[in-house]
Amino acid sequence: MERDRCVTSTAHAGILLGMHRPWVPERVISLQEAQQLLAAQFPEFREATLEPFAEGWDNTAYLVNGSQVFRFPRRQVAVELLESECAVLPKLAPQLPWAIPVPRFTGRDEGQPAWPFAGYDLLPGTTSDRLDLKGDARVRLAAPLGAFLRALHSVDATTLPGLVEDRMRRSDGARRVALIRERWHASLECGLLSDTEVAESVLASADVERIPRSDAVCHGDLYARHLLLDDALRPTGVIDWGDVHRGDPVVDLILPWQLLPPSSHATFRESYGPISDSDWSHARLLALAHAIAAGLYAIEVGDAPFEREVRGSLARLLDRNV
Repeated sequence: MERDRCVTSTAHAGILLGMHRPWVPERVISLQEAQQLLAAQFPEFREATLEPFAEGWDNTAYLVNGSQVFRFPRRQVAVELLESECAVLPKLAPQLPWAIPVPRFTGRDEGQPAWPFAGYDLLPGTTSDRLDLKGDARVRLAAPLGAFLRALHSVDATTLPGLVEDRMRRSDGARRVALIRERWHASLECGLLSDTEVAESVLASADVERIPRSDAVCHGDLYARHLLLDDALRPTGVIDWGDVHRGDPVVDLILPWQLLPPSSHATFRESYGPISDSDWSHARLLALAHAIAAGLYAIEVGDAPFEREVRGSLARLLDRNV
């Protein structure tokens, strides 16, 4: 009953938030339209078999012949992200220890204006939000995740033509505090937030005057849905690089805060390298803002596995022992 009440009360999350349901897409390329576009622009896909693969905030994805994934933007803002990703990932991939998707095909749809789309080889693994990871499995991710992010944030940004600067203020503390406040009522309504004392302490400790870095290569949207694991629950890759940019590495530190038990934070930080306590605390604020927005989205669209992962993330983020 509690779950049903929550879904009912947040089915109008846009009203509760004073928002216009920002996850509703501006354009959706149907499976039939995608099949026609591929057949017209790529001879090798004239007889291709397509099936729905995923829907996200930015893109609709189809699996093609069981081995390629084609992504089509769902909103205007995602067009620039896809173009940036296509420019950066081929140069970035050889510099990382895990697999990332490298665009092999690019085309344009028939909309007005025409939007780009891209095709990639399917990477092995399952996104971690689908696996209901237990504590020990999460602990084992701490060291490899730290090593991966150390490698990413150590890449020389000048080796990546097309890498854009952060124009979305992803690490802006004042902005994130405001967004959390905006979503506060809806989050309480559906139980995403319950320990308000700890949440308030996270907001109170925010350094809203913090000056962000602007020199690191950042994924920009790194959370459980973008981490791939194999059957043994070992990392195989990181997907969805539309937000890749040159900016503040603290934005990628939301993943250890959301994914890992607090007992493994020290392991992550040792593997990653020096992180100031101020930056680590700031990452917690960013992680809280992201998790609240993601939780409301998961409830609105009825994504039960993702909702479960987000609720676990919030429990870890608001652990009083942190």
